Amino acid sequence: MVTVQDFLSSRNYAPTSLKQRSIILGKFARNAGDPATATAEDVLRWWQSTADQAPASRKAALSAVRCMLSWMVEAGVRDTNPANLITPPRVPRAEPKVLTAAEVVALRGVIRTEREHLMIELMLTCALRCSEVAGLTASSLDRENQSLSVVGKGGSTALIPVPGWMVDVWPETGSVLGLSDRVIRSRTKRLMAEAGIDVTVHGPHSLRRTAGTFLAQRVPLHGVARMLRHTSVQTTANHYLAVQMDDLRKAVE
Repeated sequence: MVTVQDFLSSRNYAPTSLKQRSIILGKFARNAGDPATATAEDVLRWWQSTADQAPASRKAALSAVRCMLSWMVEAGVRDTNPANLITPPRVPRAEPKVLTAAEVVALRGVIRTEREHLMIELMLTCALRCSEVAGLTASSLDRENQSLSVVGKGGSTALIPVPGWMVDVWPETGSVLGLSDRVIRSRTKRLMAEAGIDVTVHGPHSLRRTAGTFLAQRVPLHGVARMLRHTSVQTTANHYLAVQMDDLRKAVE
């Protein structure tokens, strides 16, 4: 018998993504029954149960279910994927949530320790995710080339340039911060709250988006995509770069 957990165990999801998909697929199993035998009617019943959710949430849920059922088809557990019959909802494009220049100054102003400084700048300057920061060790840094080897989504590895001061404070041995993904998230949100940043709107990932937005003012879009380690510049443009009205106004003056 193949289960939801078998599918999740076969993926290399980051902790946050794993938790999100586990919740989605758990709800699917409760509404549609055994994913290995769920019929088109069962899948439609589950889909109708999501009607009160926001379009973006429904789209993410459908994507997760489609992925699992496709995996089961490839594994020979199912003959078809009935989730493919459902048309995903259209999601209005929202402006990416990034910090303003004033909020960045305020955030840096509440940093008290060298470890907090390194933690924040790895996300705000180097555009790393919390999980990636948690995985850094002393050996992640190439001091001669002033670059970091970062293990990202799907286990892919990329080189990221870092500022000179970061090389100077990088530890010689062991873990860089000695903090888990969860602790990094909570400490980052605490600092953001201390800086007066609305944490109901912004989370740690806003720092990565802010890094991309600021970087776009200095390098071409494909360079930003490379720094963020996106395979598509469309992902970078649509979800990580915020263009302020003041910037557009200056461009036409």
